Amino acid sequence: MHSTRDRCRARRTGALVAGALLSVLVASGCSGAGGSDSSSGAARAVQPAPQAAPAGGGSSAGGGGEASRLGAADTSAKANTAGSAAAVAAAAAERREITTAELTVRTHDVTAAAARVGRAAAAAKGYVSDERTSSEGGRTESMLTVRVPEAGLDRVMDEAAATGTALERTRTSEDVSGTYVDAASRVRSQTASVERIRALLARATTIGQVVQVESELARREADLDALKARLQQLEEQTTLATLTVVLTPPPASAPPAQAGFGGGLSAGWHVLTVSLAVALAVLGAVLPFAVLVALVAVPAVVLLRRRRRPAVDAAATTP
Repeated sequence: MHSTRDRCRARRTGALVAGALLSVLVASGCSGAGGSDSSSGAARAVQPAPQAAPAGGGSSAGGGGEASRLGAADTSAKANTAGSAAAVAAAAAERREITTAELTVRTHDVTAAAARVGRAAAAAKGYVSDERTSSEGGRTESMLTVRVPEAGLDRVMDEAAATGTALERTRTSEDVSGTYVDAASRVRSQTASVERIRALLARATTIGQVVQVESELARREADLDALKARLQQLEEQTTLATLTVVLTPPPASAPPAQAGFGGGLSAGWHVLTVSLAVALAVLGAVLPFAVLVALVAVPAVVLLRRRRRPAVDAAATTP
């Protein structure tokens, strides 16, 4: 009889100890997931308090289900992290450059040249992102911004230069491999962080916990979207080169000079009109000063003459 009671007590004690250990392990797992995240407040809000398990197998079954869910979440996060790490390694092995080029062409038909540049860009699997055309005094100028894969950039530039006479041609490249790898790494880290917060949200049990974790999740998802947008911008800049083509017409030529008597007469008349224009311009510039000098000099001369006349008269009357 006593041996049967002892065995029952031993079984109950073992069940209590096993349940307590399982609760401690679950609490430690939740605490570890929250500690690895930068938001310790959200993790602490979801972390359950360890409780004593009742005698029986129900607690063990619940703890096993919780452990299986935690294991699945950790496995998914690790899979996402491994895939992102592989993407970062592939980005690091590939050289990334932002290529820009400029070309100025003098052509007689600007409109036809612009259409030819557009066809060349389309043939190279690119496109014209911007086109500005202006006309003044019968002269038409056009500036096109072309986005084209770097492999076809030289071909498009040669096609554009063939529309006339190339006046200026430049091409520059900027290595942004480090910036691209850094952006990809940040996206990878932020993605893993968002996955951890989502795992915490799945274990939230109260409204307060849900609100706190959702707030942190929204903030991290916004940061992740910004990082992804920056990475996509770098992807577009390094995939397509930017070419600026300026199409300008030839300068207006001077009319041909006439020969013979008519040419000499025309040239003499031109010189005469120019000389008269210069003389009138000089006269107009001097006239204000001449008027001022006359206003001062004429009274002075009259006054001096009046003073000399009495002296001359007195000398004439002296015997």
